[in-house]
Amino acid sequence: MSEKVENPLMHSTTSTRKVAEEEQPTKKMKNKPFQNFQKQEKTSLPSKNGSNSEKAPPAIDVEPHIIFRVTTHHLSRFLKWVKRTYPLESVGYNDEMLFTRIQSDSIKKGRKYERFSMGDGWKLFGILSEKDKTEERKSILNAIANVIEEMCGDGVMSVCLGMIRMFPVVGSCEENNVQQLFQNLNIQEYKEKPSARMQSAPKKYELEVGDLLLLHPDIINLTPRFEDCSYMLNFIPWKGRWLYSFCDKKIFDSFFNQKAQLMETHTKDNGAFTPICRAYYKLNEVLLRDTFEITKDMACIDVGAAPGGWVQTLAQRGKVVLAVDPAELQVPNIPFTKEMDPLTLDVGSVVHVRDRLQNATDALKMFAPFQVFVCDMNVEIKFVLALLNDCKEYLAEGCHTVVTVKMFKKTKFFLPIVREVQDQMRSMGFGNLRAMHLFSNKKMEFTIVATKQTTPVVCDITEEDV
Repeated sequence: MSEKVENPLMHSTTSTRKVAEEEQPTKKMKNKPFQNFQKQEKTSLPSKNGSNSEKAPPAIDVEPHIIFRVTTHHLSRFLKWVKRTYPLESVGYNDEMLFTRIQSDSIKKGRKYERFSMGDGWKLFGILSEKDKTEERKSILNAIANVIEEMCGDGVMSVCLGMIRMFPVVGSCEENNVQQLFQNLNIQEYKEKPSARMQSAPKKYELEVGDLLLLHPDIINLTPRFEDCSYMLNFIPWKGRWLYSFCDKKIFDSFFNQKAQLMETHTKDNGAFTPICRAYYKLNEVLLRDTFEITKDMACIDVGAAPGGWVQTLAQRGKVVLAVDPAELQVPNIPFTKEMDPLTLDVGSVVHVRDRLQNATDALKMFAPFQVFVCDMNVEIKFVLALLNDCKEYLAEGCHTVVTVKMFKKTKFFLPIVREVQDQMRSMGFGNLRAMHLFSNKKMEFTIVATKQTTPVVCDITEEDV
């Protein structure tokens, strides 16, 4: 029977042709979306050798400017954000190490990356050799320093920045050749013996190299504490070489203080609070990506609001937040009553309807129209879209909409699912659709941003962030 299906033209029976016509198209349709997804999934930064694979290993003689230790889980999102924000190009990825170079041509042409080559960042790399004092070399060193400093304070990457390590590279020497390392770094020319903190990847090499450096206590003083050092000694062993840099610790100030920054108190008009859950950073990252802006004259609704992470983000920026959830909110709120007057509420107030959306009609009518709708419920997306459809009549034209697509079954291909959700939202009257895999999202989550439209919606899928 299998031969008849594969070669229908060689058989004249009607039943055989019928089986072939029924089974073959089904097989093609089954594979088609997966083939399309595989083609788009591999988009990445252009590599030095022209390869389009984001996981291709670097060349043996590679000369990177910055090396990042980033897990495969974060690699795709990291590359896409770096591509549109920083003057970096990928030149290889190996063993969780991403090798990148400064796009010097982009800086020279005066494009948006020009700011990275400005300033005196080159002075942070200690006493330079004569070959490093040329204007072109200073421009590269400026860019390396400025890129690292700006990345350390990047609000979009703040959630995963603690899992990413950055290693500037200004030179190389033979592996285990400490004398050559000292000579290249001009350590002997320092007025005082430098105190340095060492970092490497893989981390196990720190012990091996540390033992070698401890044999020269008269040249350099090693300390494990960032607070006690003046310089950072960075190195990556690669194919019989040490890729290294010796830089002022000021470059990494915000990086080593990032944990305190993430827990930093966020303020608003009527008090101070600390993010109560990870969800806060999702919506915060959406707004940091300049998708839309929430102003003090906007009414917002959060369906499935508990414990209140997205409510906090909305209350910081909006006029009033209607939080609908049967569970208790862990943020300051005002219980909803039919007698309340929305005009008397303070800016940034949170009104909690402790019930399901189906029973919140009175509150919806009182606070409508809403300019912002958000939903981060831990349910399948079909239930989220049903709630969005129920709320649609209470949403203003142009209402900014943010929903999270959560997948509860492990799947290798996300794009067909995201496309299906976007098609459903488009049929409901939402346009300007943008799908994003945020740094704040889990592996099986996507965030979709859209706006409510009254005119017919054309195909406007944006998959650049997926």
